[in-house]
Amino acid sequence: IDPLDAKRMGEVILDALSNLARWRRWSKSGIQGVRRHFTWDGHAHTYVREILKLLPRRRKGKAAESGLRTRVKGRLATADRILVCDVDHTLIGDDEALLAFVKRIRKAGNRLAFGVVSGRQLDSTRSVLRRNRVPEPDFYICATGTEIYYAPMYLSDDVWRRTIDSLWEPDRIHAALDGIPGLKVQQAKDQSPFKISYFLEGSEPPSEARIKRMLRKQDVHVEVVISHGYYLDILPVRASKGAALRFVADKWGIPVEHILAAGDSGNDEDMLAGETLGVVVGNHSAELEVLRGRERIYFAEGEYAAGILEAMDYYDFLGSPRDPDAEA
Repeated sequence: IDPLDAKRMGEVILDALSNLARWRRWSKSGIQGVRRHFTWDGHAHTYVREILKLLPRRRKGKAAESGLRTRVKGRLATADRILVCDVDHTLIGDDEALLAFVKRIRKAGNRLAFGVVSGRQLDSTRSVLRRNRVPEPDFYICATGTEIYYAPMYLSDDVWRRTIDSLWEPDRIHAALDGIPGLKVQQAKDQSPFKISYFLEGSEPPSEARIKRMLRKQDVHVEVVISHGYYLDILPVRASKGAALRFVADKWGIPVEHILAAGDSGNDEDMLAGETLGVVVGNHSAELEVLRGRERIYFAEGEYAAGILEAMDYYDFLGSPRDPDAEA
């Protein structure tokens, strides 16, 4: 019956109550249905049945993960803490401070895993690190958090790629944004499978809020990141530098409070604002001023690598990671 038809509802209820044998049969069946579907035992049985359908695929995934861990060598397997740095304008920029930084992380040995995050692609990131004589990181988070690679074989983390693929529709993003005044598509070399990049140009480029509104009207679900007031990255809704870093930490069993993350611009905000220890270097973009005064985020006076070293001392990071909450 139509549940909004009150007259008909009354007639059916009256009919049900008028036939005692049928009412008892329906009552018994209803109780059995509740026990089967809505008790904790019934819910658990249904849940386990659905999980069992996924087991063959899950076992395959576990085997692939085990193989990845076997092939990844280096400090990720032995470290109890991670130091991760944005590359341009954070790690790179002061040669003397960078040399001191390199000596510090080499002295730390296998207890410290070193990673870099960048908006660049892997090849470009490796190239700039080589030019500046930075030792090989243990892992790379590239393309603004949409790609993860493990040294020394530069193995891509395909589980991460599958994780962020949900709801990613690049054709619809281009249809919504290409041709908008104030947005200019960056070169092909700056694009990637899970990152669409634009320049913000003109005297009044569209704001982050307006870009989000335009995409929302098209029912497009994404992450919008602006850096240095000039670079715009459109990412999958599950992707960011911070999300990728937390994924790596969870995979290798390193608590997030044992991670020190360093950055300088808007695309580092998510990484700095998590439960990690954070440092904003002295030459940071104004976009990160929103983090000033936040717990577990240190604003360094030193610029570039000098700011990272300053924060390592502030947190006593290579001793016992310092908990600013405990000091309060």
